[in-house]
Parts: sequence; structure tokens; C-alpha cells
Amino acid sequence: MKILLAAGLIFASALSFARGGEFSLEKRLDEEIAKSSAKNLDGKLPETDKLFYSESSKSAFIVFSKNLELRNFGFTLVGKAEQAVEEMFGSVEKFKTPIEIHFLSESEADFKGDFLETSRFRFDIVLSVKCSKNLPLGEFYARLANIYLRVYAAEFGGEKSHPYWIELALRAMIARQIAEFAPIELARSLKSTGADKITDVFNYSPKSGGDILKMEASSYFSLLALRSLCGGNSKVWFEMLKYFTLSGAPSSDYLASRFGANYGDKFLTALYGEIYARLSGVKDLKASDSDASYFFTIQKMRKGEPAEIIAGEDIFARRDEIKREISKRIAEIKVELPWTNPIYFNAMVAMGRMYDSAFEGDEGAFKSNLLDAISELKKARSLSQRASELLK
Repeated sequence: MKILLAAGLIFASALSFARGGEFSLEKRLDEEIAKSSAKNLDGKLPETDKLFYSESSKSAFIVFSKNLELRNFGFTLVGKAEQAVEEMFGSVEKFKTPIEIHFLSESEADFKGDFLETSRFRFDIVLSVKCSKNLPLGEFYARLANIYLRVYAAEFGGEKSHPYWIELALRAMIARQIAEFAPIELARSLKSTGADKITDVFNYSPKSGGDILKMEASSYFSLLALRSLCGGNSKVWFEMLKYFTLSGAPSSDYLASRFGANYGDKFLTALYGEIYARLSGVKDLKASDSDASYFFTIQKMRKGEPAEIIAGEDIFARRDEIKREISKRIAEIKVELPWTNPIYFNAMVAMGRMYDSAFEGDEGAFKSNLLDAISELKKARSLSQRASELLK
């Protein structure tokens, strides 16, 4: 929500006020009418009891206002949400009954607060917006995402309400449409804390509390990671997203059937690949050396005891026992490579090959790659020391 709110502030300069806080139409009326695409103008001024309205050919939304400037402003805001929906789902559903958004001046709005949602029928929704100087655009877009997904679920027969993580991801998509920096800020927010586990993301609830920024960032990058595993924007992906939206949290069996038994490792690699792709720079020498030391060994957890450290040829000798840990280490190294200091890059690649050969059961390749990893790590540390001395 914080990212969405910050991005929404970009629109603040688009609001034009006269004295008393009302929107001013007088100075720009002729110009606005000339360029207006409102369907009810027909080249003439409308009667006072008629509404200006706009609906794009592919939109689930229709925007109304008695004020032309407000109508244009509202259509711009709703258009950003529409673009985000199209990016996320591949298209914007044109519902049987469009979602109506009414933009009202403060004098017209006879309700408390900034928004009023009403339903003439179960899924015939009208959102009234009181346009003041302090209109909370973050809340506006959060409501729009929620309403769209509720109607979407109803339109396609979802048995349950839409998953909260899908709504959070759509909020982030809207923020990206408003400001390109939004995904970068979301990635930075996860840099130190890490993203939540996918099982936790699938079970997010608006009533569960927690760090909303982390939840939004984790939802957004989880969605991008799943999309990446499906090969990007494809028919397979859009069908899967529709399934997620209508069916709730997918089971582990469903995920395994789509991505394989090791879907957790694949997802982790894709997730952090998406996060790191939006961060600039690499780790410093000390951090990359620490990573290399950690990745060079396997830490096998033992119930009630400290982790057992397994290194060198023992990794291959015990490969069947620690195959799950080896697979995890391969995924972690792939994730770290874009972020690794260049001096340590070859050492990390050599370690990845070492674990690959252990996983495949190729003893000759493992021994060769183990020696390469040791050699490359020694070279990296020697270069690191020289570089540190030069920088003193």
C-alpha cells in the first residue's frame, strides 16, 4: 500500500482547484470539450442533468461525472488500473455489467469518508469517489483491485473469494503502471528480509495482519516467478493464473504436476532471479567471500543438535542421504550469481558444477569440479586481498 500510495502522488499535480476546494472548469471548458471523447456530447454542450462518461472498448469499468474535468481525471486513473489488469491477466474482461466509478465533487458527495460502494444487485457495483485535495489514491487503487477481482470471481464461478495475494500482486502491478520505480522499491524492501515462503503467500489474508509492504512485495515477485516458470506471458500461464484466482491456494500435488517434484527449488531460483534483476550493483568482496564459504559446504540439520557440516569428498560419498540439500544448494548458487562480486563469480560457478555432478552421481566429474572449486576460491581470495589493499 505504501508503494501504491507513493506512486499515486504523481497524479497530485493533475488536480485543479478553484477557491473553496472545488474543481475549476471555467478556464478549460472549451478546450476540454473540443478534445473530449465522451459519447454523449455530439459536438454540443450537454444538458445539465446529463453525465459525462467514458468507457474504453476493452474495459470492465465505466467512468461517470457531471464535471468534465473530473470525468477526464477519473478516466486517466481508471485507465492505469486497466493497463495493470491487462498486463497481469493478458486481457481485461468486459463484464456483463461494467463496474461503475462515479467521480463527485465535494459538494455533490453526501456521504462520509472518501468512498462509498453500493450494489444494486449482488455483483452490480458502483464506487462513488469524493474528489478532494486529499483524495487517497492508494486506497482508491486498492479498492479498484478488490472490486475487479470480486466481480471476476463471480463472473467465472469462483467458489471462494479471490486469494488475497492475487489482490496484493494486482496493487503492485497498478503501482508499476503509475511509476516505473515501484518494482525496484519492492525489490529493495525484500533485500534484507527475504521474501515470504510461497506457502505463506498463498495463505495471506487481509485479517492476518503483518507487514503489508512485505506481503505486497512477496505477492508481486511470487507471481512474476510463477509466470517465469510457465515461460512468460503464455496461454499456459494465463490459464494457471485464472485457476489460482478462482480456486484459492493450489495444493502441493497441483504444483508438482505442473513444475515437477522439485518445484520449490525452481520457484526459489525464479523468485530471487526476478528480485535481483531489479536491483543494481553487486555484493562487496567480504559478502561474496562469506557466501562462497557457506556454499562450499552442506549443512545437514539434525533434530535437537547443531547442524552437521559436510564438505569435500564426503558430499559425493553421502549424496543419496543429502540429495535434497544438494538440490537446494544448486538453486541457491543460481540465485546468487547475478549478485556475486565478479572476483568470486568463477568460484561460484565451479561450486555449482561440483554440486551438479554430485547430484548426477558422476564421481569423476565431481572430483575434477571439486579441485576446480578449491582452485578458483583460492584465486578469488588472493585477488580480493590485493584489491582490498589497493583500496586502502
